[in-house]
Amino acid sequence: MKPEILNRRINPKFRPAIEAFSKIARDLNINIYLVGGSVRDLILKKPCLDLDFLVDSKLSDFLSELESRLNIKVEKSSFLTAKAYLEDFNVDIAQARKEIYKNCGSLPEVSPAGIKEDALRRDFTVNTLLFRLSSGKAVELIDFTGGLKDIKNKVIRILHKQSFFDDPTRIIRAVRYSERFGFKIDGDTLGCIKKALSEDAYASLSTQRLCAEFVRVLKENRPYKPIIRMFEIGALGFMPHNIKLDYSRKRALREWGSFIRKNDFPLYWIVPLVILVKDLNDLDTDFVMSSFELTKRERRIIKEFQASFCRLSKELLEDLKSDLLYDKLKFLDIHSVLSIYFLSRGRAKKNSWRFIDRIYKIKLDITGEDVKTLGLQESPQIGIMLDKVLSSKISGRIKSKQQEIALLKELINKRCG
Repeated sequence: MKPEILNRRINPKFRPAIEAFSKIARDLNINIYLVGGSVRDLILKKPCLDLDFLVDSKLSDFLSELESRLNIKVEKSSFLTAKAYLEDFNVDIAQARKEIYKNCGSLPEVSPAGIKEDALRRDFTVNTLLFRLSSGKAVELIDFTGGLKDIKNKVIRILHKQSFFDDPTRIIRAVRYSERFGFKIDGDTLGCIKKALSEDAYASLSTQRLCAEFVRVLKENRPYKPIIRMFEIGALGFMPHNIKLDYSRKRALREWGSFIRKNDFPLYWIVPLVILVKDLNDLDTDFVMSSFELTKRERRIIKEFQASFCRLSKELLEDLKSDLLYDKLKFLDIHSVLSIYFLSRGRAKKNSWRFIDRIYKIKLDITGEDVKTLGLQESPQIGIMLDKVLSSKISGRIKSKQQEIALLKELINKRCG
């Protein structure tokens, strides 16, 4: 793989950072590399969304120079790693190190080492490649483990047999990478996964740490395949055992994978989680919400979906006018409605999509200033009236801001009268 080919694939917005970082490394007389997923994705012609840098020594000096020369914020950790916050993206920076796992699943103890030892501590061969940088360009590809060959042969391979015991989250990661890139998990690697699972390697980690790794699966563009694969090999042991991957869930997850507007919704990743836990009992649901350390809003999405899905899946089968459809769904978080859409069929599916695609987007033109101009203070009663105005706009009975104000005045007068 020629360096000039990969240089052409680097996102232009990253070039100033690469040039600045390599200049600082040269001035400090140290080597700097692009490593891991950054190199893997460049080779695969995938969008390189992140930059991971490695220096072979003097991390503290390098970070100090970054802060002083570039005037950027740097967060350091105790693991010889740091994160630098640039204007419109962040980068990870580490010093070459080796790791020792004193116990299965424990956080590693790290110490400075050479770049080969750093490569050998990583999870899979495809993530061990390094690109040495000089004068703002990648000039040399370094491969200690046969990672380039495994990328070309589309293989996920661990570096040593203890790998999944040292860090059991690598089991989830192996499946995620395999399905994302269309790679095959090497036979010996798959055998090590099954051995680790049979010996309950997950028990060495908290469910919170396992679920944090599983969230990365849920955030995949097509999470259906890795979830199916994890079910097949028994890699979902950290979730309640009564979750079943029945036909309706499979269909919903597959449709979610084909949905091209995921990023229109800030908590898009919670939809496949809702699909998985849709009919859990309260005890198991609470366990899931605690394990995933969900926020109040995320917990509400799951709870309100579970409480309303059976009822709404029947009510939405009716031929509903827009304002009636709004009245049925307006109290739900939009992510709950998305989950209903993917788990519904027929008219219920069409109605929920009509809400998501059109009704949900309709907003009042009346502003808070308009309300104040009418001599009104914000209150629950005013909120109810504004909701009635919105319902009328959704139905098509009113269409302009002037009509909105006129209807609000009418409602106020009726209340006062």
